[in-house]
Amino acid sequence: MKDVKSEFNRRIDAGYKAYQRELKDMENAELIEKAKDIAAMQNLYETLKQHESSLAQMEYLLKFKDPLEIIYDEFIVSPSDVADDVEYVLWHIADKQDADELYELDDGKDEQENDGEVEM
Repeated sequence: MKDVKSEFNRRIDAGYKAYQRELKDMENAELIEKAKDIAAMQNLYETLKQHESSLAQMEYLLKFKDPLEIIYDEFIVSPSDVADDVEYVLWHIADKQDADELYELDDGKDEQENDGEVEM
């Protein structure tokens, strides 16, 4: 299994490096347009590097030249509900209630400063 895992990781790395090379040839406007896809690929790559894939999964994907491309293409079209992710994050923040130790609290001064402004 170690050889399969090593080869799988090597091919995932190679696919990611090839993806990065493609990005280097793009214009800034094109990169901005693809920002969501780029972030998804980076997130997927980092997750795969830490994920314990099964032997059967790795063996199947190693039949292909670029396993990362196959995983990405499925990942990007898979139904994912961002609202569920946001809901979980909001629940987690409210449940822990430790953000006040990490972030600046609102002292209400911004509202007081805006009260004196004239709106047109």
